[in-house]
Amino acid sequence: MPMYLEKFGEPKTPSALAEHNCLCLGHNDKYFSQWTFEGLGKQTSAAVSGKRW
Repeated sequence: MPMYLEKFGEPKTPSALAEHNCLCLGHNDKYFSQWTFEGLGKQTSAAVSGKRW
């Protein structure tokens, strides 16, 4: 069975995650679908979505 990145490719930027099936956490009625990244003195966020199993 192929690994996820082999099958769908590696996202090159945070915004590219919008095209991928990402892990999103849920708690009670809240669904957390924003990933935040830090590097080189900058912070950026990306809206993500994914299947909830």
